[in-house]
Formats: sequence, structure tokens, C-alpha cells
Amino acid sequence: MRRENNRRKKGGNRFVLIIVLLVLAVTLFMVLKIGLMNREAKISFGSDTATVYIGAEQKLKVSYDPADKEKPEMKWSSSDTDVASVKSSGVIVPKTKGTADITARTKHGQKITCTVTVKKPVKTVFMTFDDGPSSSITPELLKLLRDNDVHATFFLIGYEAKDNEDLVKETYEDGNTIGIHTYTHEYTTIYAMKMRFLPILTRQKSF
Repeated sequence: MRRENNRRKKGGNRFVLIIVLLVLAVTLFMVLKIGLMNREAKISFGSDTATVYIGAEQKLKVSYDPADKEKPEMKWSSSDTDVASVKSSGVIVPKTKGTADITARTKHGQKITCTVTVKKPVKTVFMTFDDGPSSSITPELLKLLRDNDVHATFFLIGYEAKDNEDLVKETYEDGNTIGIHTYTHEYTTIYAMKMRFLPILTRQKSF
């Protein structure tokens, strides 16, 4: 009888030991996971929903908090690739009418999802802005475009872009297109001599 009681006691002790080890393992795993997640910036979408139009690719904007922390690598996926697929850079490729969930996952376990609605294209107006970027005007234009979910093409002047590199980066990251207008508007430099136009005139005569 005593031997049976000892056997039961040992069995109970083993069970408790296994439970304790499992709890410790889970706790250690969670601590490591949280620690790894805290090493990367927290990611989020500006909105949980987005509308895209067939024939017009669109990049989903990801926000990072804090902004100066290392940005994590992300794997992108779509719940319905027949409706919309997504590139490794987060650019949505709309294919047919419908909805699809676009998900981004980081190596350390963060996950964010945006529900994308794909619609047929509507009549399009192409909006362009020349001669920027301007430290006083361009930020207001970018805010206006963001608030109305609109994109535009910015034709930049070289020396202005050089002096406002952060604005050029912000313009691009907002999903706008960057175009080259010229390097300078100093006409005395552009039209300094007729020889500058010879290549253009030569090309025109060849048509």
C-alpha cells in the first residue's frame, strides 16, 4: 500500500513539474517575442480601408512609430489575388471588382490588415504642379491631396529639389509621381547661347 502511495506521489510530482516547465517555456517564449517586437518600429496603416481602381496601381502607406526606429521588413499577402494582388513593396495591383484583405506581417510577429475595395475606373483628371518643391506651398498641397485621397505629378526644379530633399521624399512616399522640369529657371543660363538649341533643331529636321 505504501509503495502504491509513493508511486502516485511521484506521478503527481512529475505532472506538477511538467506543468511548471510548460509555464516557464511559454513565459520565456512570450518574453523573447515581446522583446524582439519592441526592437522594431510599431507599424500601422493610415486607414483600415482603401479604394483602388482597375488599371491604377496604388501603394499602401505604412506609418512607423517611432518614426526614427529601424523599419521592419514586411511580407505582403492578399486574401483574394483574383481581385487584387500585392507586390513585395506594398503596391496593390487591382484586377477586378470586389474586395480583398491586404495583410503585412513583420518577422517578429506584427500584423496589420487593410480591406481594399476594387472599382472600375472613372473619368480621370491628371493634376500636375510645376516649379517646386516649395517649403511654403508644397506641404499645404500634400496635405490637401492626402485629405482628399488624391495623387498628382510634381515636376520639380533641380536646385529646389536639392534644397528640399525631405519634401521630395514626402511627396514620393505619399504616392505622388515625381517628374523633372528643369534644373534652373534662370533664363540667362538656359538661353545663354544659340548652340544649346542645335541638338533640338537637328532632331526636328530628321523627322
